Amino acid sequence: MGTFLCGLSHTYITLLLSRVITGAFGGILMGLTMSIIGDVIPIERRGKAMGIVMSSFSIATVLGIPFSLLLANTFSWETPFYFLAFLGSTVWISGYLILPKIRIHLDHDRPAVHPFVDFMALIRYPNHLYALSLTMVIMLGQFTVIPLINTYMVTNVGFSEHQLIYLYLSGGIFSITASLLSGYLSDRFGYWRVFSIFSCLCAIPLFFLTHLSRQFIFLPVLVSSFHFAFSSGRMVSGGTLVLSAVKPQHRGGFMSLNGCLQQLSAGIAAYISGLIVYRAASGELVHYAWVGYIAILSCFIAVWIAHFLHRVRQESGVVEVVDEGLKI
Repeated sequence: MGTFLCGLSHTYITLLLSRVITGAFGGILMGLTMSIIGDVIPIERRGKAMGIVMSSFSIATVLGIPFSLLLANTFSWETPFYFLAFLGSTVWISGYLILPKIRIHLDHDRPAVHPFVDFMALIRYPNHLYALSLTMVIMLGQFTVIPLINTYMVTNVGFSEHQLIYLYLSGGIFSITASLLSGYLSDRFGYWRVFSIFSCLCAIPLFFLTHLSRQFIFLPVLVSSFHFAFSSGRMVSGGTLVLSAVKPQHRGGFMSLNGCLQQLSAGIAAYISGLIVYRAASGELVHYAWVGYIAILSCFIAVWIAHFLHRVRQESGVVEVVDEGLKI
């Protein structure tokens, strides 16, 4: 409904309010989606499921944005909103008819507790704190660099505005492949091990990406594509690791809290990046390499935090803690 209202908006205030409605409820959906994966998909296949879901973001980048621009240019700017509202309606109907009623995690014998008290109890578990810390460090590393990539490529590397599409087209294809591969490898070799590998690999293109100079377009596209790929790979394995660290009865509330922390961390990271990087008189960005060093450091800090996370497995009503980090 919020997306549909965006198409009906013809003033700044109405469009802003429509986006607030869309964001308020759309933001919840990611946490619920992750919770459903944790409840429905066995832990042995959860990485593959997470890879499929996370690859949808890359598909949306590669296909969704160009298709929306095509609709807007062919018909009107409102058309993409109407199309998304229609698509969302079909997803809602399909989910209502197909998705199982997931209520096995509910404990009806537990006394009634105020939702806020129950929500705050989530942070009392050390495992949850490690998981939230891991999310925060990953997002801080990602979004100190990502918001300024477009500007850096244009002002420092010499891209034109039209050539930026090559970054996202190539990066999206690499990300789809890496997301699916990371999910498969996580199930086969363990979440912590795959997350550690992708995090260390991510540090390599991060260094070169933040030290690029004016040169032929092929090298920057290749470097950024590997950055997007390794970032997506560690997001899949890291997300699966976080999801598997929460007991089923806490999963919904925790994933909502985790989603809030993701958005907050991304905003803080972008703000920090804005404090460090500035535009010189020539128009080029200065100190972009500094935020690259912060992102690289976060890669290794994330590996260290992930080492302390415990996986939780639920089978036949018995909760078992699998200490994957120490086992490796």
